[in-house]
Parts: sequence; structure tokens; C-alpha cells
Amino acid sequence: MQGSIIKLMEVNLSTSSDDVTEKIHTILRPFEYTRIDQIVDFVFTTVEDKELQIEDDIALPNIKETQERRIQQRTPREIIDAKKVEAIERLARRESAAIQKRRNSLYSDPSDDLHAVVVVSKRYDDDGYWYAYHEEPQRKFLAQGKKGFLVLAMTDKDFAFAVPYAALESVWNDLHQTVLDSGRIYKHLLTYEVNGKFLLRIRNVDTHLDLDEFRI
Repeated sequence: MQGSIIKLMEVNLSTSSDDVTEKIHTILRPFEYTRIDQIVDFVFTTVEDKELQIEDDIALPNIKETQERRIQQRTPREIIDAKKVEAIERLARRESAAIQKRRNSLYSDPSDDLHAVVVVSKRYDDDGYWYAYHEEPQRKFLAQGKKGFLVLAMTDKDFAFAVPYAALESVWNDLHQTVLDSGRIYKHLLTYEVNGKFLLRIRNVDTHLDLDEFRI
């Protein structure tokens, strides 16, 4: 039983879903004498798989077409986690704040004034770095802080970009997007390097957002 409760705590920290959190609370409310180990194991496995799919396997150009077959190019989870830690520590030093993990990629300081979302990408040949920026929970979470940053980390770089929420909002309608079957929206963020400068591509041709001022 103790192991199952620990798993529930891990799920609550790893998930970005308010629905999952509510289900956890429901499971923990007293009800008939029923062992919850199997329920907990099911929730833990399902959420873990879903989070991996959303963050690392989402339909961005991490999928290459090869002779009409789609081959998934996966980044090891430990590399992604290490880069998240490295990036949030850089932001914490710059902001002189004790930023803590709330859930999965969502972070905040103890006062809940500073909110950050950390996403990681590897380099895709000549296409640069690709990220998914979800309307919910990521955009919603950043909007709830007095300060909000979407932190773009790269697996092959020792720096990241802490893009302010306001800067993202200024180009929100000009970013390519995908609408999921559930109706939720995520934006495609493509960053690329030109003569040592990093840029975020906007939907309009030859339009971009300069990221260098956000480097941490």
C-alpha cells in the first residue's frame, strides 16, 4: 500500500492534467474496503505513457518520412530530464528565485508569482529545434503568474531561451498550429540558427522573433 501511495505522489508531480489530479484525490477519499494497488498501478502507467507521448512523441518533425514509412526518432528520457533541470537552474539564478517543480514541465517559485514551462528539443538536421506549445496547460499556466517564461532548452547546447509570456502572446495568432481531436490546440515552435543568431519562425514568410535577448 505504501508503495502505491508513493506512486500516486509521483503521478501528481509528473502529470500536467488537472483531470488526473482530481481522479487521484477521488481515489484517496475513503470508500469501501477495496485494495487500490491495481488502480494506482493503472493510473501511474497510463499517465506516464501519456506524458511521454505529449512531450517527446508529438507529431512535430521528429518523425521523418523514409520510403513511405514513418520512423520515430526518440530522445532518451534521462537526457530530457537533465536538460530541464539545467535550464530551470539557469532561470532561477537569473531571477534570484527558488523555482520548484510543480508538475512535469511546470515550475513556479514559492510565492507562485513566477511561472515557467520547460520544453526540450534535439536538433533536427537543418531544420533547427522543434517544440510544441500547448494552449492548455502550458499557456494557461504561464498566464496565471505575474511573470511567465517558456524555457526552450536544446539537447546539444549548454544554454536555453527563457521567452516571456508576453512575447509569445504577441505572436500567438501567427504561429503554425495543430488542433487535436479533443479540440485542444498546440502551436509549432521552430527555432533555427542563422550566423550565430537564434530565431523563432513565425507563420508569415521571412518573419521571425529574435531569441538572443532571452538567452540564459
